[in-house]
Amino acid sequence: MIVPRVENVDAPHNDRRRRLGRVIAITGVLVMVVPAGWCVLCAYWSFTGCFMTCGPGDPLVGTFWGGVAVVLLGAPVLGGRMIARGPRRPRGSDEGASP
Repeated sequence: MIVPRVENVDAPHNDRRRRLGRVIAITGVLVMVVPAGWCVLCAYWSFTGCFMTCGPGDPLVGTFWGGVAVVLLGAPVLGGRMIARGPRRPRGSDEGASP
């Protein structure tokens, strides 16, 4: 038996949503590159203890600045991914099913 292929009616909407998610993620990362770079530089200074003159390093502060850099670069990517995925439906809910 040959089963006809059912086209996804929401395909153009999903494609636009994915494209919007990518644009938001890429734009957000490009905007956050400079502040994240400064945070990485602060983490390096904290770990090594050398800025103008060298002294004892502080790994806890360096870890903090490294974490801030990861959050600054990760937040736009996660936001764009959430937008691209769209709303989630609970399992078992079929919107198009007939009663």
